[in-house]
Amino acid sequence: MAAAVNRPKSFIPPSPKAEEFYTFSRYKVFFLGTKNPWWFTQVTFYFGLVSFLYFLIWNLLNFLAVTMVSVYPKAEKIKELFFSLGVKYNVWEPMVKIKWMALTNIAASGIMLLGLLVMWRRKKIGYYFMFFGQLFCVATPFVFMGMSYVKAEIGMFEYSLVFVVSCLLAVDFYLRPVGKVMK
Repeated sequence: MAAAVNRPKSFIPPSPKAEEFYTFSRYKVFFLGTKNPWWFTQVTFYFGLVSFLYFLIWNLLNFLAVTMVSVYPKAEKIKELFFSLGVKYNVWEPMVKIKWMALTNIAASGIMLLGLLVMWRRKKIGYYFMFFGQLFCVATPFVFMGMSYVKAEIGMFEYSLVFVVSCLLAVDFYLRPVGKVMK
């Protein structure tokens, strides 16, 4: 009889097991449901997802940058720059305000994500969550930093993205009965 051959173990990871796919499928069904919405809602969802990710990542980076200023080697110089930013735009304690603005926008991004998930499940309230989450993300710089800061520092990309997604949301909201017929 032939002896067993000792082969070296492969560096290729093993293929995923059926249980792992089953777990992913369960989470997908839990968050997105079993049926896909009609095509226009899917387009609106993906544009809204881009908006959600943009605001979430941007505000997470703002929050981390302001929170971790003391870790940087030139922390005093950075704090002086923030102070001069506050003097320029007539804002008292700009680091604190930027931190709170970022936290508010992170919470608004969470509302946007909730709206997207509910919208995918074809519920009306998801459109409201998404719209008001975007509105909070656009309004918080006005509230925390003032109009002069917004005019100088916020670009048109944010407003264009919110405008496009809001238009898609409005059209999709009013075309929901057509989507039910076409589906």
